[in-house]
Amino acid sequence: MSEHKDNEPAKKEIKTDEIIDRLKPEPGIIKLAGRFLGHSDRAGYYRLYINERLDRYLEFPKEATLDAERFPSGRLVVWLKAGTTVTDTTSRTVPESLLSGPISRQNAKRAAGLAGMPRMVLDAASGDGCGGSSIANCPDTTLSFTCNPRDPSPDCPFNQ
Repeated sequence: MSEHKDNEPAKKEIKTDEIIDRLKPEPGIIKLAGRFLGHSDRAGYYRLYINERLDRYLEFPKEATLDAERFPSGRLVVWLKAGTTVTDTTSRTVPESLLSGPISRQNAKRAAGLAGMPRMVLDAASGDGCGGSSIANCPDTTLSFTCNPRDPSPDCPFNQ
């Protein structure tokens, strides 16, 4: 260790993390971790995909994004302003039969007036065979369907 003129040891310069210098963290900042960042279908929003299957993503406003950094592990971390609303969405493919049974028909009738209910679910539940307004009774049919797994609605396949 080198010494100063006053016989005091020289202090080692400690390097701070660049991300902290850029962020200037404040209480409440939201930190999200994922694999890929892309544009949302919604104008002014990003999607942070959580996995390689791209079947789960977090959606948030671009204007709320403070910074982002990809680490050597491949993980991407995004920091958002405190109080930002983040939507967590999971998609999965379900067999057509899940959407055409008696429980689905009953729930579709009950939820017919709810905003956000996918039209194809109502059509499938009303059932008129192949073609027309539904896919009921059509062999080898699958639907790709998106809903929030925390959605309490019985119409979300995660709650079936």
